[in-house]
Amino acid sequence: MVAAPENYLTLYKGPGRGDFLNNTRDAGPFFDPVTKAWIVTNPEIAREMLSSSNLVPALVVESQTLPDGLAERLAGIIDACEHIPLFLSGESHAVLRRRFSEQIASRRAEVSQWMEQDLPAYVEPFRRPGRFDVVAEVIEPMVRGLMQIVVGMTLPTDLELIQTSLVFDKFSSVSRRARVASMLTKLHNHVREVMGPEATEEDVGVRFGLIVVARDATAGTFGESLVRLLSDANGRPLNQIAFPKFAPQTGVPYVDRVAEAAFTAAGIAFESGARFRIVLQTYSHSPPDQHHRFFGAGLHSCVGRSTATELWSGFGALLGHLSSCVRVLSYELEENNFVFNVAKRFEVEVTT
Repeated sequence: MVAAPENYLTLYKGPGRGDFLNNTRDAGPFFDPVTKAWIVTNPEIAREMLSSSNLVPALVVESQTLPDGLAERLAGIIDACEHIPLFLSGESHAVLRRRFSEQIASRRAEVSQWMEQDLPAYVEPFRRPGRFDVVAEVIEPMVRGLMQIVVGMTLPTDLELIQTSLVFDKFSSVSRRARVASMLTKLHNHVREVMGPEATEEDVGVRFGLIVVARDATAGTFGESLVRLLSDANGRPLNQIAFPKFAPQTGVPYVDRVAEAAFTAAGIAFESGARFRIVLQTYSHSPPDQHHRFFGAGLHSCVGRSTATELWSGFGALLGHLSSCVRVLSYELEENNFVFNVAKRFEVEVTT
């Protein structure tokens, strides 16, 4: 049995995460009393559990246990839960997941055109000598631009989209969640207004849900992957860095699952209701051709995998043609997000 770290609520954001994952990759699931969950860091066991139909997202359970008296303050979050597959199960989950996939597929030509015509502009800051914040000048506008193409509508810069992933975070304070709820209500109203009175609530919900789900996952993965590659390069020219097909890090460090019935895995008998924290970060220590496993497996795998991969590989190819040298000056994650790893600030210095 492996002893869990003292506080796994925050370990995945800290400098010790690499050593921890390396030391536990061959271990079976082990129980962490802090998160009250079985921690799964073994890549093969993680994939088996991600594919299991016996495990459902913990969000399905937790969305049914909202504290009394908070419905009005958190109305935006409650509303968002109805339009995100991870909060649903059974047929309702399958239907919404299919609608997400159909929306993404329907915009494939437009996304490819955007990648060809607009994506190069987001590489320009890496051509110019000086310092800049990659989050503010590259990641944030790039992800917003992509989201606009996927959902087929403008998302004005004054429409806040910061930390949409807090919709998934039960550990965030009530005041913080209330702020996110207000932001989500404004976003939902914007989508509804743009689509007009003829649009069905289902069509509005799909676009709204896609933005909420994809924004922080994409931004987080870009920040985590770029800082890893640039830090490892230690100032070498960009055209001497091997940018892989798949992002080498993920902005979604783990997913939580709950057992719907008793079962046995990895030689351990688990009871119904057992909670699991499946650590997707473990795949960052796997060979590059295994990094697609960040997207999960089975019924709850990421429906945006192909678009995210195309974005990352396209961006990497553009960077790989530059002779600029980039040095990481600082990198800071959003400290109050206990679900996704999203960069708050990512300062670099470019020399040519």
